[in-house]
Amino acid sequence: MTQEDVEAILGVPPGNYASAHVRDMISDPTVPVQAKCWMSEEGAIYVVFEEGIVAYASWHDVVVSHESLWQRLRRCLGIR
Repeated sequence: MTQEDVEAILGVPPGNYASAHVRDMISDPTVPVQAKCWMSEEGAIYVVFEEGIVAYASWHDVVVSHESLWQRLRRCLGIR
């Protein structure tokens, strides 16, 4: 399967399609750095292509935060 095939299945090219701040919960050290990523509020899909063909693919849960950076900082510091 090529990247074009994956994009046809997912409907979009690699990217972050979340409408909120999303942090992936990737803890899999086997995911190569060169992996392409499709991310949304539902999760993250990582795909590695070797010679134009899928060599590795994985699904990872994400954490969605509707707080801004400033709001998180204030909450962590106990500032009201």
